[in-house]
Amino acid sequence: MTAPRICKLTFGRNASSIGIGQSRPLLSWRFEQDDQTLRGWKQHAYEITLKRGEDVTIYHEVSDHSIEIPWPKAAEPLTSREVVLVSVRAEGEGGFGWTESSSEYVEAALLDVHDWSASCIAPDIVPPPNAPKRPFYTRQTITLGSLAGRGRIYATALGVYEIRINGKRIGDHILAPGWQSYNHRLHYQTYEIEPGVLVTGDNVLEAVVGEGWYSGRLTWAEQRRNIWGAETGVQIQFEMDGQVIAVTDSEWKWSYGKLLESGLYDGEVFDTGLVNTDWRPTKVISLPKSTTLIAPEAPPIRETEVITPKALLSTPSHKKIIDFGQNLVGWVTILNLPAAQSANDCVILRFAEVLDKGELGVRPLRSAKATDKIYLGDKPLAKWSPSFTTHGFRFCEVTGPAELIDEYSNNFVAVVIHSAMDRIGDFFCSHELINKLHRNVVWGLRGNFVGLPTDCPQRDER
Repeated sequence: MTAPRICKLTFGRNASSIGIGQSRPLLSWRFEQDDQTLRGWKQHAYEITLKRGEDVTIYHEVSDHSIEIPWPKAAEPLTSREVVLVSVRAEGEGGFGWTESSSEYVEAALLDVHDWSASCIAPDIVPPPNAPKRPFYTRQTITLGSLAGRGRIYATALGVYEIRINGKRIGDHILAPGWQSYNHRLHYQTYEIEPGVLVTGDNVLEAVVGEGWYSGRLTWAEQRRNIWGAETGVQIQFEMDGQVIAVTDSEWKWSYGKLLESGLYDGEVFDTGLVNTDWRPTKVISLPKSTTLIAPEAPPIRETEVITPKALLSTPSHKKIIDFGQNLVGWVTILNLPAAQSANDCVILRFAEVLDKGELGVRPLRSAKATDKIYLGDKPLAKWSPSFTTHGFRFCEVTGPAELIDEYSNNFVAVVIHSAMDRIGDFFCSHELINKLHRNVVWGLRGNFVGLPTDCPQRDER
C-alpha cells in the first residue's frame, strides 16, 4: 500500500503564499488519495523542511495534527520580502511509511512600517463635501535598464483602486483593499509582476482610485458620506528584487478620466469618449491617525463566475429587461459596445432582484440608484465593465441602441463577484426541493460575502 498525497500546503489563512503578513506563519496541509482502502490512514508524524538560500534545515515532530501547525520553534522568523521554500511530508501510523514531500514557496510582505517609502497621494483639489467624488487617475513613468529580477508592487488606498503597467491590469482583486476599519488598520496588497508586463526603457505605472467605503455614501442616510475621511488617496511601492524602484509621492501626476462617478450604492457613470489630458501634480496626504498597514489574511474579492442571459422581457411600459435566471451580486459586462450615432448617446443599466407588476422592482432599493450609465464615443468598444461598484440583481433593465438590446445574448453577461472563499464541501440528496434550498443558501453566502459579511446586497444599507 502507498501513502496518500499531500495535496495542498497553506500558510495561515492567506489566500496566496506571496506577500503574507506573518513572520511565523501557521502551516496546514490536506491529504488526497485514489485508493479507497486507505480511508483509515492516519498521520503519525511530520517533517517540515525549510530551504533558505543554500541552507536547508529539517524539523521532525511526532503528531497527528496537520492544521495550523506552528512555524518550527527553532527556525528563524521570516523577514520582510524573504522567500523560503517550505516542504512537508507526513508518516502514517502502523508502518504505512512517508508521503511524498509537498513544497511551496512562501514570501513575506513588508513586515515593518519602515519598509515603506511610499506616501499616500491625492488630487491637489478639495473634493465636494456632500457629493459623489469623481475617481481620479494617477501615473508615473519608470525607466528600467534591465528586466532581470523579481518584480513586486505593494499597494493600498483610502478608497478602492486598480493598478496598470503599460496598460495591463495588475492582479485580479476587485474593490481592493476592501472595507476597512480605517482608523485602526489598512490592508495592503502584494502583486507579482508577470513576465512580459515590463519593458526595457520607459514603463507607465498607473492607478485609478474611487471613493469606495472610505469616503463614499454609506448607510441609508442619503448624505452620509466621508465617514472615515473626505479625500481619496492611493499608496504604491514598486520594487525589483527587494530594491525600491518607484513610490507614490508629489512627483506623480493626476488627472480625471473616463470615469465620471462610481459609487457602491448608486453605480457608475462612464464616458468612452473622454481622454486624460490635464495631468497635474499630486499632493501627499496622511493616513488616519493610529492606522497600521497590514497584509490581509482574508481572501480577496474576485470575479468567480460568468452567467449568460436566460431571457429578454418586455415590460408593460415597453422597457427591455434581461433576466439572468439567478439572483447574484456583481455587475453586467457589455461585450460589444457600439459607437454613438448622435451626441449624448448612452446605454443605461438598472438593476433589481425582483419584478413589480412586470416592471423592474426598485422599491426595495430605497435610495440606492443601482444604475450604470455609459456614454458612447465615436468608436465602438470591445468590452465594458464597471470598476468600483457592485449590484445585487437578477434582472437588468437596458436602455440604449435597439441593435445592442436585440442581440442581448451576444452582448451582455453577468459577472459574479465575492470574496474568493475555498469551498470544502457540498450537499446533495434525493429530494430536489432540499437541494434547491441548499443551492439558495450557497448563493446567499456568495452574495453577502463581498469583503466582509453583509446583508441586503442590493439596497442602501450594505
